[in-house]
Amino acid sequence: MNFKLADYINILVAFVEAGYNVVTISEFIEERPENGKYVALRHDVDRFPLNALHMMKAEQLIGIRSTYYWRKKKHVYRPKMMRYFASKGFEIGYHYEDYSSTADTQKAIDSFSSNWKEFKNNYHSKTVCRHGSPLSTRDSLDLLKSFNYYDLGIVGDTNLDIDYNRTYYITDNGLLWNDSKFNVRDKVSQTSSEINELINQDFINAIKSGVIPNMIHLNVHPDSFQKYSLFMYINYFVITLKGYAKLCLKAMNWYK
Repeated sequence: MNFKLADYINILVAFVEAGYNVVTISEFIEERPENGKYVALRHDVDRFPLNALHMMKAEQLIGIRSTYYWRKKKHVYRPKMMRYFASKGFEIGYHYEDYSSTADTQKAIDSFSSNWKEFKNNYHSKTVCRHGSPLSTRDSLDLLKSFNYYDLGIVGDTNLDIDYNRTYYITDNGLLWNDSKFNVRDKVSQTSSEINELINQDFINAIKSGVIPNMIHLNVHPDSFQKYSLFMYINYFVITLKGYAKLCLKAMNWYK
């Protein structure tokens, strides 16, 4: 499948036509649906905020809402754009990576708490999601396991507060659905190689044929889906290079 914005729109339409309810992450965590067909839709805004804006407007036209997780980095963080998203009913979450920049757990907790307060106050945020930080030996998810983050008013974390025994996780990391080759941290404990293979062959047909489970957590990176073909090919080249860099780090036992 090509990774253009139009392809992403076709995937969403296929889910809607197949009877799936597309919801935000906080809705999925708070409501904990047991019956029906649900897609908890999230986006990790890692590099290109403008791509996120294109994606959000496409979702608006379809009539769905999703969750966008934003990093607190100068080249990504866009308060005005984030407030615009929130005003249109989209959920803004904190894409945290505090533990990747310091080995001091307390400093990382203080940084996380300060950033979360800003997200909660300015964008009415409810949930958090860790950034994979492939250049760091530390996994920021370990930080949340070290203290009671619920005390900060957090409804949930995408890894720790979704039951993956009954929710199937799908991610486009590495420009492959549930890629195991380049993926370092963007994964959960349970996936099915058979379903992943069908998704990679033709995601839309897999949805239409009913092989996709009823409860889905779908993570689509705005960086992955480009509006124009030229940018799609450039992005494919860059992400492939990054993937092989991750393989080198894996071979060096970089990740603990």
